Amino acid sequence: MTAFNPLDLVAAAGIGDDQTADKSSGGFERELPRAGTALLRLQSYLELGVFADAKNPTWKPGRKVRLRFELLHPDHVVSGEKADGSKYSFPDTITVNTKISGPTGSFGKLFAKMNYDGDATHMSQLLGKAFLGTITHKKSKDGTKTYANLDDATREWQIGAPVIAKLDALGVPTAEMTAVPVPELQSAPQLFLWENSGIDDAGIQAMWDSVYIDGEHNGKSKNWIQDLIRSNDDFVGSRTAGVVDSGAATIDTSIADAPTAEVIDLPVADPVPAKGDAPATDADPLAALGL
Repeated sequence: MTAFNPLDLVAAAGIGDDQTADKSSGGFERELPRAGTALLRLQSYLELGVFADAKNPTWKPGRKVRLRFELLHPDHVVSGEKADGSKYSFPDTITVNTKISGPTGSFGKLFAKMNYDGDATHMSQLLGKAFLGTITHKKSKDGTKTYANLDDATREWQIGAPVIAKLDALGVPTAEMTAVPVPELQSAPQLFLWENSGIDDAGIQAMWDSVYIDGEHNGKSKNWIQDLIRSNDDFVGSRTAGVVDSGAATIDTSIADAPTAEVIDLPVADPVPAKGDAPATDADPLAALGL
């Protein structure tokens, strides 16, 4: 039986839902990821369904989506020792929760920044893609909490192609660009698409089973992704509900060629240039960023 690979579905996702089109008509404590320059890859893209706006219930319900990026700069590795003495080491992550929108909305603007090659029609097609970004820290209104974000104070997304301007002999940026090497994903890509017409029933079942989380914590189920999808306003009577509640299909949802969970060293992939060839350079791109 062939193992489920989310990347096999992303081409079909673009057929079912073109997101470039304008449709307006455990066991340890984690600190916030370091603010500043970040090397990222999109690891998870989850469409959660349709929800009313909690703050403005009179607004039209929106399609919620959750994106998670692995942070692959060595400064963003989370490592230490658990209470039982076992050691852990893995890339930190940053999550973006938003609503699917057209090109002028927040999601559309994020998609435009991430789709720097211009060859994707659906966000899921960017799973595994490399990015250079900037993490900002923002306090809550009451000042008691601090959040890590990928947008700045003006709500502009701080993410794009992993390239930087080449410096001249005086250290002044030039028009030439050089690629910044970004390590490969350290965990398997994750995907769930809500009511996408490009995905067949077997694909829906495979995606559903792949986001299942077994077990309980403090008497509560850990299966929060499926529970959240089930709670969306359009779940009852949906095609997804008909598939996943029928119990008809049994699919191998093990991730094909999934990397190991424990990460000690971060292997560096070949540099990923932006569209067109980035000029070669002997300078260390990370040193140019001051990292």
